[in-house]
Amino acid sequence: VRDLLDAETEVGLPAIQELAAASQSRALQDLRLLRESLQRQGVSFQIADFQRLINDVQPGDLTNPPWQRAHAAAQEVRKVWGLGEKPISNRNLAELFGVQQDVLERDQGAGSVAHAPYSASSWHRENRERVLLLHRRAVTSRRFALCRLLGDRLFGPNDSPLSAATDAGTSRQKFQRAFAQGLLCPFNALMDFIGKAAPSDDDIEEAAAHFLVSPRLVYTTLVNRHVLPREILFEG
Repeated sequence: VRDLLDAETEVGLPAIQELAAASQSRALQDLRLLRESLQRQGVSFQIADFQRLINDVQPGDLTNPPWQRAHAAAQEVRKVWGLGEKPISNRNLAELFGVQQDVLERDQGAGSVAHAPYSASSWHRENRERVLLLHRRAVTSRRFALCRLLGDRLFGPNDSPLSAATDAGTSRQKFQRAFAQGLLCPFNALMDFIGKAAPSDDDIEEAAAHFLVSPRLVYTTLVNRHVLPREILFEG
């Protein structure tokens, strides 16, 4: 605990709290690995219209659940970026984050660290240095992690130089996941594409391919919006 708190000046207390929730007894080890990976293998990135996003996209009513606020924020980001309801291609997503397309499409490309515990970004506001790493292999998972980190940067604690997309069930991580879900696969656009009230497995596979997301993300979206029963997530 003492060693973790000693790192507060470098990464911020909120980041330490998130890692403690996700990694538990491995928190210090994972923190060191993330920092080393960002320094050695991270890739620079620059979010398009970021200052406008900060000014125009609001966190919403804090009494509402994180997923509701996150979906509303994702819609606002889509408006600022002029995306409408259309899917975001790898090329477009890479351009919006100021990275090469390989960062999304190659699991051994720039910014790829398969052995890192989480995807993460380092953000030092003083010198404007912004560095990113992705630890997932699947393209859809890398896209999802990238958007999670954007959601965290927009609405996470301002004094946290380190953001991590962990598996923890904290409200901050729930916000990240719901934001990425809403940004990559807007619910109304998803239902318009499916075109029916009771989608089949094939419909969901086609929708996932259309929006360049995982079928799991589509299932989760439909379950959260009460289109499908929650039990379907635990089948098979």
